[in-house]
Amino acid sequence: MIAFRLSIVTTRATDTALTWYLRSYQDEDTHRAAALAADGTVRAMCGLTFQPVVHPLDGVPACLSSPPDALQMCPACQLGDAR
Repeated sequence: MIAFRLSIVTTRATDTALTWYLRSYQDEDTHRAAALAADGTVRAMCGLTFQPVVHPLDGVPACLSSPPDALQMCPACQLGDAR
């Protein structure tokens, strides 16, 4: 079992700040997006649209103010490459 320490950030459709969302627990699969859509998906800066991993304790999509490990970050999102 892999343990991750997550800091949960509340996001609303009106938030303009970008947040890191976990697409999976694999390396380079945490992506930057503005907010959750009504259907529970996010559109990342790299162009991916996905449903974030749900936090096991509270059922809220797992998002980070900043990933603790640079290897978790999508390279395109880290560089700010919008597609």
